[in-house]
Amino acid sequence: MGLAEVLELAAREPASVGVFSDFDGTLSFLAPDPETVEPAPGAVDALLELEAAIGRVAVVSGRPIDFLERHVPEAIDCSGLYGLEWRVSGIRGEHDDADGWRATIAELIASARGEFGEDAVEDKGISMTLHYRRAEAASGTAEAMESWAAAAAAITGLHARPAKKSIELHPPIEQHKGDAVASMARSVSALVYLGDDVGDLPAWRELTEGVAEGRYVACATVLVRGTETPSALFDEATDVVDGPIEAIALLNQLIATAQGAAASS
Repeated sequence: MGLAEVLELAAREPASVGVFSDFDGTLSFLAPDPETVEPAPGAVDALLELEAAIGRVAVVSGRPIDFLERHVPEAIDCSGLYGLEWRVSGIRGEHDDADGWRATIAELIASARGEFGEDAVEDKGISMTLHYRRAEAASGTAEAMESWAAAAAAITGLHARPAKKSIELHPPIEQHKGDAVASMARSVSALVYLGDDVGDLPAWRELTEGVAEGRYVACATVLVRGTETPSALFDEATDVVDGPIEAIALLNQLIATAQGAAASS
């Protein structure tokens, strides 16, 4: 099981293949200020070409749809906030239970900015992230943010989730990237998912469990390796590439394979 098997299927039946990708650290390089992150060179063109060549393409991210819409063309479907928001066929939607948490999140954002500063807190509307990458030189910053988030979660009922040099607070709604992939993968039988962080593990497990249960015929869980890659991801990756540039090269390999199949049919 892995990329070679999916490529073999793409060479025969490109419409049976779906490709799903995280955004930060996968299609883009990480940055101290999350608002300055842009797609890596060639990422958008690759997504658009891939969407025309295979059965399904989508970006599955922890970012809100407001952010993704600025960087991902409307032709590419997106899932944001781990599946709490989405844009499918150009139409936006969100989980039925998400809106009721906006006031709680807004209050916590104001409190966190008073505690850690404006730049350390990312407002995602129905979730929030505390970033300590910018302040990593300050002793104890990560520990202070983690303690603050744990206390906030205990008081409000929100869920605290670790991420790369950050910690996120989400509504207590059973929704993750695996659910998002499952909801968008119904028309394909061979899946690739590219990711770089622990939030991508549920998506990988949806693929591997789907193959084991016979819902998919093949899958590839592709780790986009970087300097901050959590060690747990290596155990569940079928394939590894180095950073966004190699991730985009993999997308282009899939494009060439699928286009070759179309040309020979």
